[in-house]
Amino acid sequence: MVVPLPPTSAQGEASEDLLRMMRPAKYCTIGLWVLVPIRLILDGLFNCLAVLFSALCCTYLLMNDPSMASCYSCLFNSPLGACGPGGLQCLLPAIFICVINCLFDGIRFFSTISITVHLAKLGFVVPMLLELSLLLSFVLQGVIGWVAYKVFKQISSSAGDASQPFLGGDPYAIGQPPAGPVSYRTTFGAPTGGQVNQISGGVIGASRNNRGFVPFGGSGRQLGGE
Repeated sequence: MVVPLPPTSAQGEASEDLLRMMRPAKYCTIGLWVLVPIRLILDGLFNCLAVLFSALCCTYLLMNDPSMASCYSCLFNSPLGACGPGGLQCLLPAIFICVINCLFDGIRFFSTISITVHLAKLGFVVPMLLELSLLLSFVLQGVIGWVAYKVFKQISSSAGDASQPFLGGDPYAIGQPPAGPVSYRTTFGAPTGGQVNQISGGVIGASRNNRGFVPFGGSGRQLGGE
């Protein structure tokens, strides 16, 4: 199964305006890096990896931010540099990773807080350090996902009509006619020699080749005849 990602022109480094929009995400990314060792101590290595992946992806996204430049340079010069180069091409991965981790951390928070409240009613004194770390992770990644989605919408709207959302492999999948004549190609890449005719907002097929039509000149035989 392939996730239908919308096409976007988000490539390269973020501009000054986009960096200004992503300023809350920068502070939340710094908070995630602070939270990584806390989750490692309270929640174990496996559960800490989700926060670590979010922090890594957001750091690569903010590669040209002056506040994150030293952190990005340290990561890029390490074996994790294979995940680079980063920039706006990490925008959609940051959205999906942060949103998914936010949902799972929210579910874990409400499940653990209910157990803690039940134990408190029984007279047990339970520290809520894990619950607080889950709540903080939920808030930070939720803010990053929301800010990154706003940046994505800004890039998509500035791209104009050239970026149609959720198209598949067929550029006419949503029923829009082509802007002009389009040359189709065969399976092996050879051009058919014709152009697409456009009537009533649809594509009706390719025009015939320029060579003249040669009718059948032989003799036929009727079925059932002698």
